[in-house]
Amino acid sequence: MKTATENPRRVLPRPKRSNPQGWVLISALLLSSLLAALTVTWARHAVQAKATLDIAAGASQAEESTKSGFARTRTMMRNSEVPGGCSTGNEDIVTTPVGGIVISEIHAISHGLREVWVVAKEDENSATEAMLHAFAEIIPGNGSMGDVRTRLQSSTCQQLFDAGDVTTVSSDTTLSGTASGIYMVQDSVTLTLDDCVFTGVIASTFGLASSSTPATVGDRPRLIIAGDSRLESNVDVPGVSVVMPDGIVTSDSSSRFDIDGFVVGEELLLEGRGTARGMLVAGGVESIGADILRPGHGRGVQSWPTDVIPGAERIMTIVFPRDEVTDEELDTMESFDLGGEE
Repeated sequence: MKTATENPRRVLPRPKRSNPQGWVLISALLLSSLLAALTVTWARHAVQAKATLDIAAGASQAEESTKSGFARTRTMMRNSEVPGGCSTGNEDIVTTPVGGIVISEIHAISHGLREVWVVAKEDENSATEAMLHAFAEIIPGNGSMGDVRTRLQSSTCQQLFDAGDVTTVSSDTTLSGTASGIYMVQDSVTLTLDDCVFTGVIASTFGLASSSTPATVGDRPRLIIAGDSRLESNVDVPGVSVVMPDGIVTSDSSSRFDIDGFVVGEELLLEGRGTARGMLVAGGVESIGADILRPGHGRGVQSWPTDVIPGAERIMTIVFPRDEVTDEELDTMESFDLGGEE
């Protein structure tokens, strides 16, 4: 039998504790070297990209100028101050607070389509820095600035006068039953349609005669639609019912009416029950009752007659065309030296 002394307990040596101070020092040196390398690399790239950054900042200012120029042009169109083209000297030119030049011009492509150009330059002698090019689909507004209002084309009015189709309404008049023709309501005069089917155009003097001046607030001509009345356009001026850009068009709550064509007035105050199939354009106050149907209204751009010239232009849709890039331009861009590392 073995005793305790014959089988002594084995004691293992303890591992030596490492000194962490050396590792901390090495880590700090590596981190310092990494930060120094990153700083030097960033500084080198920042110096190399300085010219590019300057160009980007300049381009950003020019792009913002074209956007501001387009917003200004859109407001001018709504206010009857539509810019023209550079060829006629009617373009809109604005100097920015930093001395830049913004040039806006509009070209009529067709009846309801306009081409808009906005160009930003460092000064009037410099090359173009930024350009905005768009096609805008418009509808008439009825601006109240001076004698620029929505009305019939001068050539259309002349044809009507030459044909002797114009009836002048010089005193308050009520029409009932059936009536037809071109009725020109003079200033301060009221024409009432009471249970009347009218075929043709009702216009103010200013709406037909381009040489006249618009009526003022106290002298506005007035059209009252009462009872069961209907306004139909005729073949002389298709699609047009009322052209009173300086007048007032009203109906009362008991009226029932149907308007077939385009209507423009300084004030449109329509109540009762009825249907307005053509475009309604108001220069000032517009109040259209809830029981008046307007087929097609609010479903895209309404069509409007070619015999109408808009005094103000409201942009409904706009398209920014994409310029095609040629193979030569792509090659030039790919081979351009931006001053970076080889």
